[in-house]
Amino acid sequence: TDGVVEANNKDDKLFGENGLIDALNLTMGTPQELETVVLNTVKDFQGKRPQFDDITMLCVKYLERQ
Repeated sequence: TDGVVEANNKDDKLFGENGLIDALNLTMGTPQELETVVLNTVKDFQGKRPQFDDITMLCVKYLERQ
């Protein structure tokens, strides 16, 4: 949701789409690992700044049809 890209830090800087892309590129693991990495990256970016919006993420793994 927009809660990820609109998360901001103490300097009122937005996490943004580039922050999300960078976080997504940190792991090639399972959907659960990807979700954890993105959420932790957002939390690290925010520091002690309180979360003002919800964060909803859906991570899926595509399985090719054989």
